[in-house]
Amino acid sequence: VELARSGGEDAKEWAAYALAKISAGGFSSNIFEADGIGPLVELARSGSEDAKKWAASALGDLARLADASEAIKEAGGVGALVELVRSDGAHAKVWAAEGLGNLAGHGPAYCTAIRRADGEQALRKLSSTGGKTAKKYAEKALVKLSSATAPAAAPATAP
Repeated sequence: VELARSGGEDAKEWAAYALAKISAGGFSSNIFEADGIGPLVELARSGSEDAKKWAASALGDLARLADASEAIKEAGGVGALVELVRSDGAHAKVWAAEGLGNLAGHGPAYCTAIRRADGEQALRKLSSTGGKTAKKYAEKALVKLSSATAPAAAPATAP
């Protein structure tokens, strides 16, 4: 995490890569506990192309965790992920769309943040113009966005 925060450009790329692999390996909570979200959001926003894609991958995995999702939202990660959905980087688009979908799965507050960042529009465009995998993740995210605003089903009553 420290290299992602303060290393040189090459070190930041390698740090983002390592954090992506750590998060994919099921250790996202360790990254969250080490205050790794801020540096990852910064790399997703202004790192090299490789750093951006690996940061998007790690943030996508971190977005599965409720506490980490809140930290991503607070650190400006929603906007950074939306920017990556719009970017030219094929892998970054996929992982950013996955991350937005994971965030949207945490409820209306996250969906509102995604919409305010024009994420819904970016995901719609990706779902129609992206590659096969990008379309899949964009469509999943859009389903979560739409279901978060649907009225809740009435609770079932016992007979």
